[in-house]
Amino acid sequence: MKQPQFTIGTARCLLVFFAAVLVMNAGAARTLNSANPIRRVVTMLQMMQNKVEKEGEKEKKIFNKFMCYCDKSHDSLVQSIGAAETKLPQLDSSIKESQAELDRLKRDVEQAKADRKDAAESLAVAQSLSEKELARLNKEIEQYRSNIKALEKAIAALEKGRVSAFLQTSAVGQLRLLTVNLDMSTSDRDLISSFLSTDKSEDEYKPEPSEILGILKQMMDEMQDGLEKTIAEEKNETEEAAAMTKAKREQIAALGKQIEAKSARVGELGVDIVNLQGDYDDTAKSLEEDKKFFENLNKACELKKKQWNERTQIRREEVKAITQTIKVLNDDDTLTLFKKTLPSPNFLQLSHRKRHGHRRAPGDTAREKAMNALQEGAQRGHHNSRMQAISMALRNKRT
Repeated sequence: MKQPQFTIGTARCLLVFFAAVLVMNAGAARTLNSANPIRRVVTMLQMMQNKVEKEGEKEKKIFNKFMCYCDKSHDSLVQSIGAAETKLPQLDSSIKESQAELDRLKRDVEQAKADRKDAAESLAVAQSLSEKELARLNKEIEQYRSNIKALEKAIAALEKGRVSAFLQTSAVGQLRLLTVNLDMSTSDRDLISSFLSTDKSEDEYKPEPSEILGILKQMMDEMQDGLEKTIAEEKNETEEAAAMTKAKREQIAALGKQIEAKSARVGELGVDIVNLQGDYDDTAKSLEEDKKFFENLNKACELKKKQWNERTQIRREEVKAITQTIKVLNDDDTLTLFKKTLPSPNFLQLSHRKRHGHRRAPGDTAREKAMNALQEGAQRGHHNSRMQAISMALRNKRT
Protein backbone atom coordinates (compact mmCIF):
# COMPACT_ATOMS: atom_id res chain seq x y z
CA MET A 1 0.00 0.00 0.00
CA LYS A 2 1.36 3.45 -0.97
CA GLN A 3 2.30 5.54 2.07
CA PRO A 4 1.03 9.22 2.33
CA GLN A 5 3.57 12.06 2.03
CA PHE A 6 4.58 13.79 5.31
CA THR A 7 5.11 17.58 5.19
CA ILE A 8 5.93 20.29 7.73
CA GLY A 9 2.30 20.33 8.79
CA THR A 10 2.45 16.60 9.24
CA ALA A 11 5.41 17.03 11.57
CA ARG A 12 3.48 19.56 13.61
CA CYS A 13 0.57 17.14 13.92
CA LEU A 14 2.87 14.29 14.80
CA LEU A 15 4.34 16.41 17.59
CA VAL A 16 0.95 16.50 19.22
CA PHE A 17 0.47 12.83 18.51
CA PHE A 18 3.81 11.74 19.98
CA ALA A 19 3.37 14.05 22.97
CA ALA A 20 0.11 12.26 23.67
CA VAL A 21 1.75 8.86 23.14
CA LEU A 22 4.60 9.75 25.54
CA VAL A 23 2.05 10.69 28.16
CA MET A 24 0.19 7.46 27.57
CA ASN A 25 3.43 5.41 27.76
CA ALA A 26 4.24 7.02 31.11
CA GLY A 27 1.00 5.48 32.41
CA ALA A 28 0.64 2.46 30.14
CA ALA A 29 -0.85 0.36 32.90
CA ARG A 30 -3.72 2.79 33.31
CA THR A 31 -4.45 3.07 29.57
CA LEU A 32 -4.70 -0.67 28.88
CA ASN A 33 -8.24 -0.77 30.20
CA SER A 34 -9.22 2.69 28.92
CA ALA A 35 -10.61 3.83 25.58
CA ASN A 36 -8.53 3.64 22.43
CA PRO A 37 -5.75 6.30 22.83
CA ILE A 38 -5.35 6.63 19.05
CA ARG A 39 -8.83 8.02 18.93
CA ARG A 40 -7.82 10.58 21.49
CA VAL A 41 -4.94 11.69 19.30
CA VAL A 42 -7.21 11.83 16.29
CA THR A 43 -9.63 13.96 18.29
CA MET A 44 -6.80 16.26 19.33
CA LEU A 45 -5.71 16.60 15.70
CA GLN A 46 -9.24 17.35 14.60
CA MET A 47 -9.48 20.03 17.30
CA MET A 48 -6.19 21.42 16.09
CA GLN A 49 -7.49 21.43 12.51
CA ASN A 50 -10.61 23.32 13.58
CA LYS A 51 -8.51 25.80 15.51
CA VAL A 52 -6.20 26.38 12.55
CA GLU A 53 -9.15 26.88 10.22
CA LYS A 54 -10.86 29.31 12.64
CA GLU A 55 -7.64 31.22 13.11
CA GLY A 56 -7.37 31.36 9.34
CA GLU A 57 -10.87 32.77 9.05
CA LYS A 58 -10.14 35.42 11.69
CA GLU A 59 -6.88 36.35 10.03
CA LYS A 60 -8.63 36.50 6.66
CA LYS A 61 -11.22 38.93 8.03
CA ILE A 62 -8.44 41.10 9.44
CA PHE A 63 -6.55 40.86 6.15
CA ASN A 64 -9.65 41.76 4.14
CA LYS A 65 -10.28 44.78 6.35
CA PHE A 66 -6.70 45.87 5.90
CA MET A 67 -6.91 45.44 2.12
CA CYS A 68 -10.20 47.34 2.12
CA TYR A 69 -8.40 50.11 3.96
CA CYS A 70 -5.60 49.92 1.37
CA ASP A 71 -8.04 50.19 -1.53
CA LYS A 72 -10.03 53.05 -0.05
CA SER A 73 -6.91 54.90 1.02
CA HIS A 74 -5.38 54.34 -2.39
CA ASP A 75 -8.40 55.77 -4.19
CA SER A 76 -8.67 58.65 -1.75
CA LEU A 77 -4.99 59.51 -2.07
CA VAL A 78 -5.08 59.29 -5.86
CA GLN A 79 -8.03 61.68 -5.88
CA SER A 80 -6.41 63.99 -3.33
CA ILE A 81 -3.06 64.05 -5.17
CA GLY A 82 -4.78 64.67 -8.51
CA ALA A 83 -6.87 67.49 -7.06
CA ALA A 84 -3.80 69.10 -5.45
CA GLU A 85 -1.76 68.84 -8.65
CA THR A 86 -4.62 70.53 -10.52
CA LYS A 87 -5.16 73.16 -7.82
CA LEU A 88 -1.57 74.31 -7.40
CA PRO A 89 -1.16 75.79 -10.93
CA GLN A 90 -4.55 77.49 -10.57
CA LEU A 91 -3.54 79.02 -7.24
CA ASP A 92 -0.22 80.15 -8.68
CA SER A 93 -2.00 81.80 -11.61
CA SER A 94 -4.52 83.47 -9.27
CA ILE A 95 -1.71 84.80 -7.08
CA LYS A 96 0.11 86.29 -10.09
CA GLU A 97 -3.09 87.83 -11.49
CA SER A 98 -4.04 89.29 -8.10
CA GLN A 99 -0.54 90.68 -7.60
CA ALA A 100 -0.61 92.29 -11.06
CA GLU A 101 -4.02 93.82 -10.34
CA LEU A 102 -2.79 95.02 -6.95
CA ASP A 103 0.21 96.77 -8.51
CA ARG A 104 -2.01 98.40 -11.17
CA LEU A 105 -4.51 99.61 -8.57
CA LYS A 106 -1.75 101.12 -6.46
CA ARG A 107 -0.53 103.06 -9.50
CA ASP A 108 -4.10 104.15 -10.25
CA VAL A 109 -4.57 105.39 -6.69
CA GLU A 110 -1.37 107.41 -6.82
CA GLN A 111 -2.36 108.88 -10.19
CA ALA A 112 -5.86 109.70 -8.95
CA LYS A 113 -4.41 111.48 -5.92
CA ALA A 114 -2.13 113.51 -8.18
CA ASP A 115 -5.06 114.34 -10.50
CA ARG A 116 -7.20 115.39 -7.55
CA LYS A 117 -4.45 117.66 -6.29
CA ASP A 118 -4.04 119.22 -9.75
CA ALA A 119 -7.81 119.70 -10.04
CA ALA A 120 -7.97 121.40 -6.66
CA GLU A 121 -5.08 123.70 -7.54
CA SER A 122 -6.60 124.45 -10.94
CA LEU A 123 -9.91 125.26 -9.31
CA ALA A 124 -8.26 127.64 -6.88
CA VAL A 125 -6.42 129.44 -9.69
CA ALA A 126 -9.52 129.65 -11.87
CA GLN A 127 -11.61 130.98 -9.01
CA SER A 128 -8.99 133.62 -8.27
CA LEU A 129 -8.87 134.74 -11.92
CA SER A 130 -12.63 134.73 -12.20
CA GLU A 131 -12.99 136.81 -9.08
CA LYS A 132 -10.51 139.36 -10.44
CA GLU A 133 -12.26 139.48 -13.82
CA LEU A 134 -15.66 139.85 -12.22
CA ALA A 135 -14.29 142.60 -10.01
CA ARG A 136 -12.98 144.42 -13.06
CA LEU A 137 -16.27 144.04 -14.93
CA ASN A 138 -18.28 145.16 -11.94
CA LYS A 139 -16.05 148.21 -11.64
CA GLU A 140 -16.62 149.02 -15.30
CA ILE A 141 -20.36 148.58 -14.87
CA GLU A 142 -20.35 150.96 -11.96
CA GLN A 143 -18.30 153.44 -13.98
CA TYR A 144 -20.68 153.21 -16.91
CA ARG A 145 -23.65 153.77 -14.66
CA SER A 146 -21.96 156.74 -12.98
CA ASN A 147 -21.11 158.27 -16.37
CA ILE A 148 -24.62 157.68 -17.66
CA LYS A 149 -26.05 159.34 -14.59
CA ALA A 150 -23.85 162.40 -15.14
CA LEU A 151 -24.83 162.57 -18.80
CA GLU A 152 -28.49 162.32 -17.90
CA LYS A 153 -28.11 165.32 -15.57
CA ALA A 154 -26.31 167.35 -18.25
CA ILE A 155 -28.82 166.54 -20.94
CA ALA A 156 -31.74 167.31 -18.65
CA ALA A 157 -30.14 170.70 -17.72
CA LEU A 158 -29.58 171.63 -21.35
CA GLU A 159 -33.07 170.62 -22.36
CA LYS A 160 -34.56 172.73 -19.51
CA GLY A 161 -32.20 175.66 -20.04
CA ARG A 162 -30.57 175.32 -16.64
CA VAL A 163 -26.99 175.32 -17.85
CA SER A 164 -25.70 177.67 -15.17
CA ALA A 165 -27.15 175.54 -12.37
CA PHE A 166 -25.73 172.35 -13.91
CA LEU A 167 -22.28 173.84 -14.21
CA GLN A 168 -22.30 174.27 -10.43
CA THR A 169 -22.82 170.51 -9.75
CA SER A 170 -20.23 167.75 -9.26
CA ALA A 171 -21.35 166.13 -12.47
CA VAL A 172 -19.27 168.66 -14.39
CA GLY A 173 -16.03 167.17 -13.16
CA GLN A 174 -17.20 163.69 -14.06
CA LEU A 175 -18.12 164.82 -17.61
CA ARG A 176 -14.76 166.54 -17.98
CA LEU A 177 -12.98 163.30 -16.96
CA LEU A 178 -15.18 161.34 -19.33
CA THR A 179 -14.17 163.54 -22.29
CA VAL A 180 -10.57 162.77 -21.48
CA ASN A 181 -11.00 159.00 -21.20
CA LEU A 182 -13.64 158.53 -23.87
CA ASP A 183 -12.66 157.83 -27.45
CA MET A 184 -14.06 160.86 -29.32
CA SER A 185 -13.00 163.43 -31.90
CA THR A 186 -10.87 166.38 -30.89
CA SER A 187 -13.45 168.91 -32.01
CA ASP A 188 -16.17 167.29 -29.91
CA ARG A 189 -13.84 167.10 -26.93
CA ASP A 190 -13.01 170.80 -27.34
CA LEU A 191 -16.68 171.77 -27.57
CA ILE A 192 -17.51 169.84 -24.40
CA SER A 193 -14.55 171.33 -22.59
CA SER A 194 -15.61 174.80 -23.67
CA PHE A 195 -19.18 174.13 -22.54
CA LEU A 196 -18.07 172.87 -19.16
CA SER A 197 -15.65 175.74 -18.61
CA THR A 198 -16.85 178.46 -16.25
CA ASP A 199 -14.04 180.91 -17.08
CA LYS A 200 -15.11 182.33 -20.45
CA SER A 201 -14.33 185.79 -21.81
CA GLU A 202 -16.97 187.67 -23.66
CA ASP A 203 -15.03 187.37 -26.93
CA GLU A 204 -14.60 183.57 -26.60
CA TYR A 205 -16.78 181.32 -28.73
CA LYS A 206 -19.71 179.84 -26.92
CA PRO A 207 -21.07 176.60 -28.41
CA GLU A 208 -24.76 176.38 -28.87
CA PRO A 209 -26.69 174.21 -26.42
CA SER A 210 -28.07 172.19 -29.33
CA GLU A 211 -24.51 171.26 -30.41
CA ILE A 212 -23.58 170.15 -26.88
CA LEU A 213 -26.86 168.32 -26.46
CA GLY A 214 -26.21 166.24 -29.60
CA ILE A 215 -22.71 165.33 -28.48
CA LEU A 216 -23.92 164.36 -24.99
CA LYS A 217 -26.71 162.18 -26.38
CA GLN A 218 -24.21 160.46 -28.64
CA MET A 219 -21.99 159.85 -25.60
CA MET A 220 -25.05 158.54 -23.72
CA ASP A 221 -25.74 156.00 -26.43
CA GLU A 222 -22.13 154.84 -26.35
CA MET A 223 -22.21 154.56 -22.56
CA GLN A 224 -25.43 152.55 -22.56
CA ASP A 225 -24.11 150.24 -25.27
CA GLY A 226 -20.89 149.71 -23.34
CA LEU A 227 -22.87 149.08 -20.15
CA GLU A 228 -24.99 146.42 -21.82
CA LYS A 229 -21.96 144.70 -23.26
CA THR A 230 -20.14 144.78 -19.95
CA ILE A 231 -23.16 143.42 -18.11
CA ALA A 232 -23.44 140.59 -20.65
CA GLU A 233 -19.73 139.90 -20.30
CA GLU A 234 -20.02 139.87 -16.51
CA LYS A 235 -22.96 137.45 -16.72
CA ASN A 236 -21.08 135.18 -19.11
CA GLU A 237 -18.01 135.26 -16.89
CA THR A 238 -20.11 134.38 -13.86
CA GLU A 239 -21.76 131.46 -15.64
CA GLU A 240 -18.46 130.17 -16.96
CA ALA A 241 -16.90 130.45 -13.53
CA ALA A 242 -19.82 128.60 -11.96
CA ALA A 243 -19.70 125.86 -14.62
CA MET A 244 -15.94 125.51 -14.25
CA THR A 245 -16.21 125.38 -10.48
CA LYS A 246 -18.95 122.78 -10.67
CA ALA A 247 -16.97 120.66 -13.14
CA LYS A 248 -13.81 120.84 -11.07
CA ARG A 249 -15.63 119.99 -7.87
CA GLU A 250 -17.34 117.05 -9.57
CA GLN A 251 -13.98 115.91 -10.90
CA ILE A 252 -12.45 116.18 -7.42
CA ALA A 253 -15.39 114.28 -5.91
CA ALA A 254 -15.18 111.56 -8.57
CA LEU A 255 -11.45 111.21 -8.04
CA GLY A 256 -12.08 110.97 -4.30
CA LYS A 257 -14.59 108.14 -4.81
CA GLN A 258 -12.20 106.44 -7.21
CA ILE A 259 -9.38 106.68 -4.69
CA GLU A 260 -11.62 105.34 -1.94
CA ALA A 261 -12.93 102.43 -4.03
CA LYS A 262 -9.52 101.44 -5.39
CA SER A 263 -7.90 101.77 -1.97
CA ALA A 264 -10.54 99.43 -0.56
CA ARG A 265 -9.89 97.00 -3.42
CA VAL A 266 -6.15 97.23 -2.69
CA GLY A 267 -6.84 96.12 0.87
CA GLU A 268 -9.08 93.28 -0.29
CA LEU A 269 -6.52 92.09 -2.80
CA GLY A 270 -3.82 92.17 -0.14
CA VAL A 271 -5.92 89.88 2.05
CA ASP A 272 -6.78 87.66 -0.94
CA ILE A 273 -3.14 87.28 -1.89
CA VAL A 274 -2.21 86.31 1.69
CA ASN A 275 -5.03 83.75 1.76
CA LEU A 276 -4.13 82.41 -1.69
CA GLN A 277 -0.48 82.10 -0.72
CA GLY A 278 -1.45 80.32 2.49
CA ASP A 279 -3.71 77.98 0.54
CA TYR A 280 -0.89 77.35 -1.95
CA ASP A 281 1.60 76.54 0.83
CA ASP A 282 -0.88 74.27 2.62
CA THR A 283 -1.78 72.48 -0.62
CA ALA A 284 1.86 72.00 -1.57
CA LYS A 285 2.65 70.63 1.90
CA SER A 286 -0.38 68.36 1.84
CA LEU A 287 0.58 67.12 -1.62
CA GLU A 288 4.08 66.24 -0.47
CA GLU A 289 2.72 64.43 2.60
CA ASP A 290 0.13 62.58 0.50
CA LYS A 291 2.80 61.42 -1.94
CA LYS A 292 4.99 60.14 0.87
CA PHE A 293 2.04 58.45 2.55
CA PHE A 294 0.94 57.00 -0.81
CA GLU A 295 4.39 55.51 -1.34
CA ASN A 296 4.55 54.07 2.18
CA LEU A 297 0.98 52.75 1.88
CA ASN A 298 1.81 50.90 -1.34
CA LYS A 299 4.87 49.35 0.25
CA ALA A 300 2.94 48.35 3.38
CA CYS A 301 0.06 46.88 1.38
CA GLU A 302 2.38 44.94 -0.92
CA LEU A 303 4.29 43.62 2.09
CA LYS A 304 1.01 42.62 3.74
CA LYS A 305 -0.07 40.78 0.58
CA LYS A 306 3.23 38.95 0.46
CA GLN A 307 3.02 38.01 4.13
CA TRP A 308 -0.58 36.92 3.71
CA ASN A 309 0.30 34.69 0.74
CA GLU A 310 3.11 33.11 2.73
CA ARG A 311 0.90 32.69 5.78
CA THR A 312 -1.90 31.23 3.66
CA GLN A 313 0.50 28.76 2.09
CA ILE A 314 1.79 27.67 5.51
CA ARG A 315 -1.72 27.26 6.88
CA ARG A 316 -2.75 25.29 3.79
CA GLU A 317 0.19 22.96 4.35
CA GLU A 318 -0.71 22.64 8.04
CA VAL A 319 -4.29 21.72 7.28
CA LYS A 320 -3.17 19.31 4.60
CA ALA A 321 -0.66 17.76 6.97
CA ILE A 322 -3.25 17.41 9.74
CA THR A 323 -5.67 15.83 7.28
CA GLN A 324 -3.03 13.40 6.06
CA THR A 325 -2.03 12.54 9.64
CA ILE A 326 -5.63 11.89 10.62
CA LYS A 327 -5.95 9.70 7.56
CA VAL A 328 -2.82 7.78 8.52
CA LEU A 329 -3.99 7.34 12.10
CA ASN A 330 -7.45 6.21 11.00
CA ASP A 331 -5.95 3.57 8.75
CA ASP A 332 -6.66 0.01 10.01
CA ASP A 333 -3.03 -1.06 9.72
CA THR A 334 -1.91 1.95 11.75
CA LEU A 335 -4.47 1.24 14.47
CA THR A 336 -3.29 -2.35 14.71
CA LEU A 337 0.33 -1.21 14.71
CA PHE A 338 -0.14 1.20 17.61
CA LYS A 339 -2.25 -1.24 19.59
CA LYS A 340 0.64 -3.69 19.47
CA THR A 341 3.03 -0.90 20.41
CA LEU A 342 1.21 0.44 23.48
CA PRO A 343 2.05 -2.45 25.88
CA SER A 344 5.76 -1.81 25.29
CA PRO A 345 7.44 0.28 27.99
CA ASN A 346 7.83 3.49 25.95
CA PHE A 347 9.50 5.00 22.96
CA LEU A 348 12.68 5.60 24.92
CA GLN A 349 13.66 1.95 24.48
CA LEU A 350 13.63 2.18 20.67
CA SER A 351 17.26 3.19 20.28
CA HIS A 352 18.35 0.72 22.97
CA ARG A 353 16.86 -2.22 21.07
CA LYS A 354 18.29 -0.99 17.81
CA ARG A 355 21.80 -0.65 19.30
CA HIS A 356 21.64 -4.17 20.81
CA GLY A 357 20.51 -5.83 17.61
CA HIS A 358 16.90 -6.47 18.58
CA ARG A 359 14.54 -7.36 15.81
CA ARG A 360 12.62 -4.33 14.46
CA ALA A 361 9.22 -4.11 16.05
CA PRO A 362 6.15 -3.25 14.00
CA GLY A 363 6.04 0.21 15.63
CA ASP A 364 9.54 1.07 14.44
CA THR A 365 8.23 2.13 11.03
CA ALA A 366 5.84 4.66 12.59
CA ARG A 367 8.65 6.05 14.72
CA GLU A 368 10.92 6.38 11.70
CA LYS A 369 8.18 8.23 9.86
CA ALA A 370 7.85 10.58 12.80
CA MET A 371 11.60 11.12 12.89
CA ASN A 372 11.65 11.82 9.15
CA ALA A 373 8.82 14.34 9.55
CA LEU A 374 10.67 16.04 12.39
CA GLN A 375 13.90 16.19 10.39
CA GLU A 376 12.06 17.60 7.39
CA GLY A 377 10.50 20.25 9.60
CA ALA A 378 13.89 21.13 11.08
CA GLN A 379 15.42 21.44 7.62
CA ARG A 380 12.68 23.89 6.66
CA GLY A 381 13.43 26.04 9.70
CA HIS A 382 10.42 25.12 11.83
CA HIS A 383 12.10 24.83 15.26
CA ASN A 384 10.14 24.98 18.46
CA SER A 385 10.35 23.59 21.99
CA ARG A 386 7.81 20.84 21.39
CA MET A 387 9.57 19.62 18.27
CA GLN A 388 12.93 19.57 20.08
CA ALA A 389 11.39 17.73 23.01
CA ILE A 390 9.91 15.01 20.79
CA SER A 391 13.11 14.79 18.78
CA MET A 392 15.19 14.28 21.96
CA ALA A 393 12.67 11.73 23.21
CA LEU A 394 12.97 9.74 19.98
CA ARG A 395 16.77 9.84 20.41
CA ASN A 396 16.49 8.39 23.97
CA LYS A 397 17.36 11.78 25.60
CA ARG A 398 15.72 13.24 28.65
CA THR A 399 14.09 16.65 28.45
